[in-house]
Amino acid sequence: MMQRDLLRWSGSCCVVLILGAFSGCMSGEDYAGGEPLGPSTDASPDGKAGAGGVDAGADASGGATGQDGAAGSVPPAGSGGSSPNLCGNGKCDPGETCGSCPGSAECCCGNGQCDPGEFCGSCGTECCCGNGTCEPGEVCGSCGTECCCGNGTCDPGEVCGGCGKECCCGNGTCENGEKCGDCGFECCSTCRVRCCNKSLSDPHPVSPGDTDACWLWGATVCGSADATIRIDVDGAVQSKPNRCWFKCTNYTTYHLLPGNISSGCSGEAGKVCTNNQQVLKNAAWQYCDPNDWGLGDP
Repeated sequence: MMQRDLLRWSGSCCVVLILGAFSGCMSGEDYAGGEPLGPSTDASPDGKAGAGGVDAGADASGGATGQDGAAGSVPPAGSGGSSPNLCGNGKCDPGETCGSCPGSAECCCGNGQCDPGEFCGSCGTECCCGNGTCEPGEVCGSCGTECCCGNGTCDPGEVCGGCGKECCCGNGTCENGEKCGDCGFECCSTCRVRCCNKSLSDPHPVSPGDTDACWLWGATVCGSADATIRIDVDGAVQSKPNRCWFKCTNYTTYHLLPGNISSGCSGEAGKVCTNNQQVLKNAAWQYCDPNDWGLGDP
């Protein structure tokens, strides 16, 4: 009965002795019929808020705290970490470009350029052009003249002597080890032949100054050596010497005077006719046989 009266007492402090323990203290609270007039703000013994109260372990910003009130560590939302650096793994990975990995050519091969870090053979022929060597996969024209020398053609950019004789033939000059027959007439003498039939042969190459070869060529062109009267080798003319042909009154053809004479054909021929009781009818001082080619050499 006495304890119930003490609970109804209103004052600045109440002390309730239950089983000898100190229960608590209320300040400025009015009770009517044992019920509080406002919300309770009592804290439970473990420090947690009662119903409708504020958590004693929470800080002013509303962040989570540990049991000792210290702020915890939480990674920022959406950070997700960072992707690893793939430069130098020898592959062109998504997001990499030629030059994005300094010192590496991972994304450069195949772009048609010789990029830093590449060398001839590392990316096809990208770094091979211009090194003066015909590399596998290169062709004449793909890298200047690197693969052109020795193909037997004078290609753009080549000069006489740069690739053997390829650009020397046809320039009218005998040079760089050319020989007669390599490049038409450039290192040859030009042979032309006059035949007893008055024809003049086309130019024919012979070794420089080789008149013997020209006379042989004349025998082919004119039909026989006896039908060749004159040759011209680079403007130097050689003619066969005249011979004495004569006809006596009883001759139907011209006869060749025996022996070699250099002049006096008619006198010598007349002597022959007189010795044969004949009279000289005609004498011809020429090389070609007048019976075949007529009188007068071409």
